[in-house]
Amino acid sequence: MNGSIRDRKRDYSILSMIAVIVMVAVVIALVKLLAPQSTGTTEKLHLPGVSVPGTMIYQNPDVSGMNGVTLAQDGSVVAVGSTGVYSWGSPPKQWRGSGLMVRFNTDLSTLALSFKSNSTEILNSVALTASGDLVVAGTIQDSTGIDNSALLAMIDSSGNLLWQRQYGNDNFRAFHKVIVVGDGSFVVIATDQKTKQDEVVKLSNTGDIDWSQAFGYRTIQDIITTIDNNVVVVGSKLIGQNDCRVYCSWLVKTSLDADTLWSVDLRSLESSISSRAYNMVVSSALVSDGSGSIYVVGTDSLIAFTAKFDADGILSWAKQFPCPSDEEKSMCSLKLTGLTPNGSLITAGTMIKLDDPGLSGQLNSHQILLVSSLSRDGDLQWQQIFDDGGYCYPNGLIVAADGTTTVVGDWQMGTGVKPLSGLVVRLTADGKIH
Repeated sequence: MNGSIRDRKRDYSILSMIAVIVMVAVVIALVKLLAPQSTGTTEKLHLPGVSVPGTMIYQNPDVSGMNGVTLAQDGSVVAVGSTGVYSWGSPPKQWRGSGLMVRFNTDLSTLALSFKSNSTEILNSVALTASGDLVVAGTIQDSTGIDNSALLAMIDSSGNLLWQRQYGNDNFRAFHKVIVVGDGSFVVIATDQKTKQDEVVKLSNTGDIDWSQAFGYRTIQDIITTIDNNVVVVGSKLIGQNDCRVYCSWLVKTSLDADTLWSVDLRSLESSISSRAYNMVVSSALVSDGSGSIYVVGTDSLIAFTAKFDADGILSWAKQFPCPSDEEKSMCSLKLTGLTPNGSLITAGTMIKLDDPGLSGQLNSHQILLVSSLSRDGDLQWQQIFDDGGYCYPNGLIVAADGTTTVVGDWQMGTGVKPLSGLVVRLTADGKIH
């Protein structure tokens, strides 16, 4: 009997230990679930670059893209992107890496920070707050590469992480661009987890969601704040094969209370730019000046264009974009824009250039980076072409107070399964390589 009692006590002891372990695990899980999502660190990296004339291409470690750019309070340029590689197994194009932030000082030296939250991050956008801190937006990918969560984080001027929020439980899989509005709150372009469509989301300065608005667009390509403290977005949606061959785009101005103030169908530009609007617009970007006027640059399936609207959405002018005439068999597209202190319009885009088939007879192409300056009336002032035989993908553009322009993006030696590298290009106010 004593033996059986000892056996029972031993069994009870084992069961008690198991119960304690289970309870501890449950408590830890609850703490993680209920605790504010503010985990994460930043650590300094050394980023040697591979020099290409007029550019800096980062390949060590694997900097696979620069996605957004802004100016810090001290005038230095801050870019965000990602460092890591694609896994081409199952699921395809699964990302493995960390978010990346790089500060380019005025003397062109760099401070690189790896953003880590024990997950796989891609940083898409960065903006300067009134306090001098930097708010970054992006996405965190889970181990399956399918269930992503939108990310918003605040980082101080020294690169220290102040707080981080994730929005997977709010059904947002990614934040693509963040802007700071007049009251210090944030407005972002977000992708809905279920519909996969883009929405505009307003958040407080601590990351709490105030409201979200779906315009019915498949994609929202850009968002800006205006001098009257409203927001203007440009987006595209499919509205039917008879009415519009593929996608058509709208320009919408909305208040910070989510009230639509006006809307413009960009097919109204067809007669001004001699376009049949087969795909109006493939890509587009916005910028607003001190009078509240709004500049739009973009590309339909045929041509690139620029346009100016006043603060009430009335078209001032629209023009075809002047592609370089000496680039035979090339097609321009515009993706980014910004304004210089003197009011000139800076645009960045690409040209698909057909290569000489040579002896093989095979027709190939590569993608050139094209940066241009236009007057207030849309007339060309200068253009700069970056052609190294690879593929350039501009993702972010910022103009400094001295008129210096920085363009960040991706660079690839060729199409197909090849690694991407981060691309940074800096130009002086007159278009010369900095």
